[in-house]
Amino acid sequence: IYIINLNNYEIEKKYLIDEITSNFAYDADTNMLYVLAIESGTVYSINLNNEQTKKQIHLNGYLENVFISKKHLHIINSSRNNITIIDKSTYQQIKNISLKFSPIYVNKLF
Repeated sequence: IYIINLNNYEIEKKYLIDEITSNFAYDADTNMLYVLAIESGTVYSINLNNEQTKKQIHLNGYLENVFISKKHLHIINSSRNNITIIDKSTYQQIKNISLKFSPIYVNKLF
């Protein structure tokens, strides 16, 4: 993951995730970057304050997208036809919302 300064287009920071990633979301409230890994179905978190990368949540499946609300992460899983809601502070799964369709077409929750 490269963080690029949009004023001068220079790379400011680099973060290594040794997997193919599909999507990411930035949480301005906590200065965290959440990255979805395709191969393992894992959500990685990058703390942009201390530059620490962690493998936080292993969900399996094909993680399509991540949306952030004040208290939760909402992970779209197209191979399992669900949306997983995760507490941002504890990284515990709150619930899975099962869908009758593949949520690949879910673009925006918030």
